[in-house]
Amino acid sequence: MPSTSGEKLLRLPPTVKPEERPDEIIARILPDTEDRRLLAQHLAQYGKNPEANWDDYRRKIPPALLAGLKEIGGEMRRNGFFGLGAEIDPSGRVRFTWWQAVDNRRKPPVIKGELCDACSRPCERKNSAGVFRDGARRCWQKEVSHNVKA
Repeated sequence: MPSTSGEKLLRLPPTVKPEERPDEIIARILPDTEDRRLLAQHLAQYGKNPEANWDDYRRKIPPALLAGLKEIGGEMRRNGFFGLGAEIDPSGRVRFTWWQAVDNRRKPPVIKGELCDACSRPCERKNSAGVFRDGARRCWQKEVSHNVKA
């Protein structure tokens, strides 16, 4: 069963320590409640039809909402979440669902991921093959000050 807004986190450790949870990402990218509701309705409707083709279905989604969905998907992958969907309960309440990448191995080595592993943000620190140059600080790393006064 996928995770949803407001649920407790997983028992197994995540492969990537998230900077943001999916509900926070969605609210940041789509601040308008009506846009979030519309996106959830589209995702729930698409999920109900197992024979639906995404390339055909996406034409029903307004371009601005589709651009938001693309950005949401990229930020979710970067934070170790995937499979964005939505459910509508019998009362008509919609909520988003997702999966989180976890390490299900019982013994070492433990899988340790970082925010850059599935990041699709443009980055000047990567070379043309997508590999970080030696010593390059990632965009999410905090700058460390060595001028600490005792």
